[in-house]
Amino acid sequence: ANNKNVLWSSSDESVATVDQTGVVTTHGIGIATITATTEEGGYQADCTIKVDADIKGTENLMIGAVATASSTVSANGVTPQGAVDQDYTTRWASNYKDISEAEAEDQWLLMELPEARTINEVRITWFSETVYGKEYQILGSNDGENFEVMANVTDGQNKQYIINCSEMTVKYVKFQGIKRTATNGGYGIVEFEAYYNPRIVDTLTEAKLLASRYDEELVGSYAGYQQLKVAISQAEALIQGEFTSAEIQQAVSALSAGIEAYQAEIIAVESVQVAQHEITLEIKTTAEIQATVTPENAIDKQLIYTTSNDSVVQVDQNGLLTALRKGTAVVTVTSRDGGHSATVNVTVTALTDNPPVITASDVTIEQGSRFNPLDYATVSDVEDQDLILTEEHIVANDVDPSIAGVYHVTYRVADSAGNIAEKTIQVTVVETPTETTLTSDQGIKITGLFTSGESLTVSDVTANHSNFDQQEIVQVWQLKVVSSRMRGLPDYEIRIPFTGKKEEIGLYRYNVSYQAISDFKIEGDELVFKTSVAEGVYAITRRIADPKPDTPSEPSDEVNSANPAVPAPQETQKSTGNFWNSLFGKHSNKETEEETTPVEEPNSEAQDEPKTETPTPTQNSELTPDYRREEKSSAAPWMMIGGVVLVLVGGAAFWLIKKGGKHTSEE
Repeated sequence: ANNKNVLWSSSDESVATVDQTGVVTTHGIGIATITATTEEGGYQADCTIKVDADIKGTENLMIGAVATASSTVSANGVTPQGAVDQDYTTRWASNYKDISEAEAEDQWLLMELPEARTINEVRITWFSETVYGKEYQILGSNDGENFEVMANVTDGQNKQYIINCSEMTVKYVKFQGIKRTATNGGYGIVEFEAYYNPRIVDTLTEAKLLASRYDEELVGSYAGYQQLKVAISQAEALIQGEFTSAEIQQAVSALSAGIEAYQAEIIAVESVQVAQHEITLEIKTTAEIQATVTPENAIDKQLIYTTSNDSVVQVDQNGLLTALRKGTAVVTVTSRDGGHSATVNVTVTALTDNPPVITASDVTIEQGSRFNPLDYATVSDVEDQDLILTEEHIVANDVDPSIAGVYHVTYRVADSAGNIAEKTIQVTVVETPTETTLTSDQGIKITGLFTSGESLTVSDVTANHSNFDQQEIVQVWQLKVVSSRMRGLPDYEIRIPFTGKKEEIGLYRYNVSYQAISDFKIEGDELVFKTSVAEGVYAITRRIADPKPDTPSEPSDEVNSANPAVPAPQETQKSTGNFWNSLFGKHSNKETEEETTPVEEPNSEAQDEPKTETPTPTQNSELTPDYRREEKSSAAPWMMIGGVVLVLVGGAAFWLIKKGGKHTSEE
């Protein structure tokens, strides 16, 4: 239970109290019920405590008695009279030596009183804690010849032992030994005392128990109840101090009169009646038990409801039933007064007759691993909420974890209503992976833990990607491992072939966005990196250089045949004479090729390295950084609307002047 707290209570705190750790403290004569109640659920258990008191008559009735015995050992201070002289330094001890065992057991002590006295209690103080009377009788007689049994002791105790006797008026009292606790000593009695106990303790206990039978709010106005309360109070005060036999007798009489007066006023419950002895409920529904007591004018009509199975049906202290699960239970209705009862048989049925629900899915395990079918399925049911899967519910299981393959497990469950559910799952046992290198047709390699049935497929998805963040897309590969098992997260090494220029090369993994793989290495013509995710899309990129401002002229990268160390002079481009073409860049194919050919930057090592021919761009080809810069600079400025008029006017004027100058020179 989550809440293990217990609440403690006492039915009569004038008799005994209990703290919240369960420690009981007694306060007065009487009987109290100590009850433990759980905070969670309100479950109860109780015990009854009777508090007694050592009260005896004020006078030892053995005073003046003359004692004789069957035998007495010879020792200083040991005589039959030593047992009745009120001197704890003397005693009587029976003989046990040089006689038979039977004779040693059959020893007696006889006391003759000065006159006949009424006795109902004897107290024996034994000399030894190890040798004393285990079995014996207390006998009484008026003639010393004919004795009657006043008390028969079968389990005697050492030290001082109090014996309640039948009340008799006698002149002779006899101790008759039957059996000792040991054979190495006789019966040794230090003092033998007799009293008349007026039994005030028993009468007071009876009175207090009756007074606590009903709550004071129910009987507080009853005259007999008030009379009894006064008698109890006076008796308790009396026994706390010195008292005489006459005072004790008077207190007992007052208690007896109060008991009689109060009992005459009590109207007790005689029986409990219920309207229905059979109730049927569906799960999660409620009903109330209709119960009454007879007679109708009984003082205490309080009823207590209990259930024999609180997992099936619960009941509160008002008789409200709550059905929890399918089954049966007996609800008992008991009167607090008198403990009269009646029963109701409760049957709980299911809301529906739906079959159990088995929850299980196909599983994949590695070869050689442990497999328990009960670890991969659960069951729930309306009728039987506590239904669980066991070995009995596995009706088919051909799984062999030591051999790779496909197997099946079938579960079959029936609930208490006879509804049946069945489910089969597939169990795939895969080969234990080893370190292997998978190679695609494109030469891409993945090294990791794989089985023989796994393979690598690669697709070229370059066309699906565009340049981003000054990164030119060079090549994009999609990698996929074909497998039937669930792989963990080991480290994989991936090698992607790349024979192009390695300068400004980058590697990215694409998943919604591009994520740089910063720790890749270039080993020969391979890009190498490690990852815990083998599958995915990987993009090879080249950084796009920042645009450079236009200059009036750019040095040529052609070699001067006269002096290879000096670049060839820049060739001046001739005008075609066509104003509109020169203005908007509409040249012939030859002129277009000349203007769009990329110009490489001067390089001091260009003389020693072979030139790589730059291909002519097409509509669908990738544009080099230089070509894209030229394309921008040749069109964008002239498309500015605000500059068109100025260009037209300025260009026309320049052309006219040029033409006019040429014409004049020709003339």
